[in-house]
Amino acid sequence: TSWAPTPLMGRVVSLALLLKRWVVEEMGPTCCPWHTAVTAAQETLGIMQGYECATAFGSDSQYDRQCKKCGILMESGDPRRHRALAMSVNMKCPTCEGMRRINSQGVAASGSA
Repeated sequence: TSWAPTPLMGRVVSLALLLKRWVVEEMGPTCCPWHTAVTAAQETLGIMQGYECATAFGSDSQYDRQCKKCGILMESGDPRRHRALAMSVNMKCPTCEGMRRINSQGVAASGSA
């Protein structure tokens, strides 16, 4: 593909935004809701790792632009727009917008990510 790899921070923030939308049960003693959600995600990813290969995964992508800051793929909303115009810095990335909210809560601001 012509897309650059999504850097670690983009992956961390996009997963954190997703995890905020989950309602998960505590699986034993946990220190906080954040680590409860991370544990649930690890369990889920472990199950998904055992699925059959999906060689066409992502090939039917509807995304036509990529954020230069976080590397997340997005839709411009107008399929007729030229890709170079869709990369305009004036278009707001929902993941980067979410990064500010997450960092204000102390998530993704600590650790090695």
